[in-house]
Amino acid sequence: MNKERDTTFRYFIFQKYKNRPSSIFWDSLAGGTFLAYLLGDENTCFDDDFVNLNFAIGLSHFLSLGIGSIAEYSREVAVFDNEISVVEKYLGYALFALQHLIKLAQFPMVITLGYFIFRFMKETIEGTLFHERDLYETCLNGTEKDECNYCQRSTVTMAEITFVIQTLFGVLILLAWFTGWYGDLSDDDMERRQQKEWQDKELREKGTWKGNIKEFFLTIGMRPLFESNIAGAMLSVSLALPDTSCNLRLVRWFMAGGCMNIINAMLSDVHQRIVEMAGADGIINHFEHNVLTSINFCNFPLFLAEFTIIIYISYLYLNTFEVVEFDDTSDSHYCKEEVWKLTQLIFFFYTAVFIIRILVLLGSLMSGTSIEEEEEGGNKEASSSRENMIQDEVQDGDVQQESEDNEAKGDLDDGMIV
Repeated sequence: MNKERDTTFRYFIFQKYKNRPSSIFWDSLAGGTFLAYLLGDENTCFDDDFVNLNFAIGLSHFLSLGIGSIAEYSREVAVFDNEISVVEKYLGYALFALQHLIKLAQFPMVITLGYFIFRFMKETIEGTLFHERDLYETCLNGTEKDECNYCQRSTVTMAEITFVIQTLFGVLILLAWFTGWYGDLSDDDMERRQQKEWQDKELREKGTWKGNIKEFFLTIGMRPLFESNIAGAMLSVSLALPDTSCNLRLVRWFMAGGCMNIINAMLSDVHQRIVEMAGADGIINHFEHNVLTSINFCNFPLFLAEFTIIIYISYLYLNTFEVVEFDDTSDSHYCKEEVWKLTQLIFFFYTAVFIIRILVLLGSLMSGTSIEEEEEGGNKEASSSRENMIQDEVQDGDVQQESEDNEAKGDLDDGMIV
């Protein structure tokens, strides 16, 4: 079996990296660290270097976004005029290089963030760093310890989440690049045979108990449970307010919900990258198909985690909505009114979402008639099988990948911005 490839893996990843000069940080994570910096003061965290690092992460991300927006505007103007001036050409080179320099500076930020996290963990274990104000004050009033430091828990937790998710995302990007390189064999005929084999196999499994179970797991996790805007609000509230703003511990569950939404978006991004790379030749072979299916299966445990978060928040709401206290902070049922309103929104919104998704899931497991759609004056059967959905994504990715490659080539040749 011929497995020769047109390029080396090193050259392949260099091309992929070069054509994406944008920030390595996720919007929600960079915004979260920047928000933690803005909401903090001299009493929020004892380590100024750690606080300044949060500021640098957010600032670098927003600068990269701004430069990318200017570069996009320059491209649109050049296309509108159908010509490119010397100023536009060299401005494009400068913006492209500047965005890459910012991106290179962001990698040490992730490593430094990891250093602070492990150092804080060590100091917490040693009993010299506290995340609760009352324990910190007790330490200051005592005489048994020489060092007492404080750093707000939500700030440290946000840094931990940022480090873990960004590191995981980097590993998944390398996996996506390896999949795109390793799966792109020079023998297209063999790849077409492999694609036909897995399509025929899934067609034979359709309607069987094995096929139904597989479809159940893939369907239930096809879309994230958390809506991105609500998840963003949950994450923002968890950063803006300390744990003491609600004695029901809802703030921590809000942060968990926001993080689950980011992980879902991360997997979706990796999946789309692999589809686009597979679309370079319009074929998905065995290896690429297995990787894509594995990523799709990862959505199911994420769905269970989201489901658990929503069920627990709903349980707290139903258990305490008659006795919730908005004024007495010492009451065990105390919760800030803003946090409680968001809890109400989550409960009622996701109750409706659950009902609709259950109906959709039951409908997908029932037998039915094929969907017909009119095309060019006649009726044409529209297949809803998962393999054709993937193939449609490949075709879309083929166009997008070809456009990106041509654009990158044209940018380098004509002086346009990549």
